Amino acid sequence: PATNPASDLELKLPATIGTAGEVVQNSTTAGTLEMGSPFRPAFSAYCNASYDIASNTDVKSLFQAEHFDTDNAYDATNAKFVVPANMGGAYQLNAAVGIDDINDETKVNLKVKVNDSDTTGGYQQNSYSAGADRIASVNFNNVIKLSAGDEVKIFVRHNSTGTQSSENHMCYFSMFRLGGIAT
Repeated sequence: PATNPASDLELKLPATIGTAGEVVQNSTTAGTLEMGSPFRPAFSAYCNASYDIASNTDVKSLFQAEHFDTDNAYDATNAKFVVPANMGGAYQLNAAVGIDDINDETKVNLKVKVNDSDTTGGYQQNSYSAGADRIASVNFNNVIKLSAGDEVKIFVRHNSTGTQSSENHMCYFSMFRLGGIAT
């Protein structure tokens, strides 16, 4: 109301509006509200089988299985997330990869690539092995800005001797859109 009412007002939506888990949010049309899920799309994927990681090479991490995928935006076959139409914005990205049996003082790097390009501004993380023949893991947690149609892939690299294997029980990739953040 344009003025302060004498008592509390109650807003009640018809039973046919919205579904469980949705919230009332600003519409893309100024001055209107709509039902929606501000944290969609969202997915969580993991490695269900180990894969080879060649030395000193950016290797696309393979997250072949999904826990869930709200909008079918994650492609497990090609290990990539594609931002759906009208769903650009700020995204929380979480990823981790473990590599087995690498050498002492070996560097492990995890890199986020958007549209197959290296990104800048903290989209990489490094880790080091504390000893020989151990598992080294590296993870990435950050908020990134994406536009509709952008493709996100995770790459891993190590400088150990020879080809090493991923530790499938230590590999994951998940993302969700952050609602309420102007982009």
